Amino acid sequence: MVPPTSGDITISHDITVDASTNTLGAVTVDASKTLTVATGQTITASGTSDINGTLTIAGTGKYDANGSFDATGGNVSISGAGRLELASTVTDLGNATLASASTVSYNGSGAQTIDDLSSKSSYG
Repeated sequence: MVPPTSGDITISHDITVDASTNTLGAVTVDASKTLTVATGQTITASGTSDINGTLTIAGTGKYDANGSFDATGGNVSISGAGRLELASTVTDLGNATLASASTVSYNGSGAQTIDDLSSKSSYG
């Protein structure tokens, strides 16, 4: 099932998205749960992204956060050539694990503050 365009979703169970989605509203990943974007797939969130658990972007997957993004206390893991695109306010990328071929892109139309990953991240 694909949520309706602009629909808000809350991830309360581990889930792997293996088909690109419509543009969603707010996306919340509950603590101790994992949202995985499979290789070659895209999730686009127009509303707030609140990652309290884990966001995993596999292979060539992409998570496109057009609203604010906050992974305080959560985890962001990007493998392969995965992409995390951030177009609005970024509060925290949480405990980030990034492969050397992965990309975190700040692509908002105005000035954006880049999260300092030096003390809390692992680069592959």
